[in-house]
Amino acid sequence: MKVALIQQAKTADVTQNMQDLAADIRRAAAQGAELVVLQELHNSLYFCQVEDTNNFDLAEPIPGPSTEFYSQIAAECGVVLVTSLFERRAAGLYHNTAVVFEKDGSIAGQYRKMHIPDDPAYYEKFYFTPGDLGFNPIQTSVGRLGVQVCWDQWYPEGARLMALRGAELLIYPTAIGWESSDTPEEKQRQLGAWQTVQRGHAVANGLPVIAVNRCGWESDPSGQTNGIEFWGHSFVAGPQGEFLAEAGTEPTLMIVEIDMKRSENVRRWWPFLRDRRIEEFAPLAKRFLLSVCAFAMTFALHTADAQVLDKVSDLIDDAKTTIVDATDAVVDASTTAVDAVKDGTETVTDGVKDAAKETSDATSSYYSATKEKAKVAKEAIKDASKATGETVTEAVSATGKYIDDKAPGLIDSIKSKTSSFFESVSVFTKEASQKLKK
Repeated sequence: MKVALIQQAKTADVTQNMQDLAADIRRAAAQGAELVVLQELHNSLYFCQVEDTNNFDLAEPIPGPSTEFYSQIAAECGVVLVTSLFERRAAGLYHNTAVVFEKDGSIAGQYRKMHIPDDPAYYEKFYFTPGDLGFNPIQTSVGRLGVQVCWDQWYPEGARLMALRGAELLIYPTAIGWESSDTPEEKQRQLGAWQTVQRGHAVANGLPVIAVNRCGWESDPSGQTNGIEFWGHSFVAGPQGEFLAEAGTEPTLMIVEIDMKRSENVRRWWPFLRDRRIEEFAPLAKRFLLSVCAFAMTFALHTADAQVLDKVSDLIDDAKTTIVDATDAVVDASTTAVDAVKDGTETVTDGVKDAAKETSDATSSYYSATKEKAKVAKEAIKDASKATGETVTEAVSATGKYIDDKAPGLIDSIKSKTSSFFESVSVFTKEASQKLKK
């Protein structure tokens, strides 16, 4: 399969950058490429040299304008296209995301950058949230692509997981370079390490590796550094780590043919996956491991002479004897404690029985006294009720007699006052009538 790697220098003109990429994609397709891989964050300058909230304006949703643009190019050219975009997932939530397009322009899959650096001139943690899509190959018409992004390339675990899940190619869009003041020797060490670690992924997993970097110098907007000289050197390595092609430091369109069947043979010769001791790898899920005892024993075994080893052996024997003596003492103490608890339990039981009998006697006596007092109270209530009834009867009788004595006089008085009132009303009515007539 023919693969195209497009290595470019970028400007601040996003539209022109995208048009330049489109032109190179068309050139690659014309030369027979079926898979085209672009560099990291290829639409713009590498804005992570500074922390500036205005740079979030470069982000866009997926799907969005850029995915529409590259979808059309992929469909027009009939290629599988690996892109790298600044994704706006939501307000305040952004990712560094690789988007893979199928030959018909559809989105075959996405990968969100998992490992996010925060180094001088690479302040990516300010912009990007770590990925949450895992290490999962993307199925395409040209194979299963294990796509990761830049800083991920330094971590063998990601490459291994992609391989274990069936990736047929490992792909790394990248933006990495030298600080301009680095010495020539330091530049070579950094470049060599970058290539070596990825070639190691190829060897360890028996898979081809594609790494596409940007090139050219980009200034530091803050002026705190001399900017970054992106070193280019995009390359393809075979499943044994061999260089199949390597670019220089200038903009390049590189067409490389990869034998997709070679991995099968290499894995037969070097069956690394077969021989993995997976039952021993659980500690890899820990952040850090340190075993002081293991370190000390290893150091002693490799550096101590016979006398030291004999001394260690004697100390171990003494420790064993001490442990046995201590164990016997614990057993004796436990036996004594059990006997004491047993005796104590019997004593407590007898005491409880005596207390229970005394409580029962006291309760019986109290009940008898209470019963007698209740009887006396009952008689007192009965006598009081009788006296109260007689008093009420006398009060009712006296009230009736009073009413009988007073009622006739009251009735006559009411009649007299009522008659006088009506006479007064009659006189008033006549006078009023006469006045109305006049």
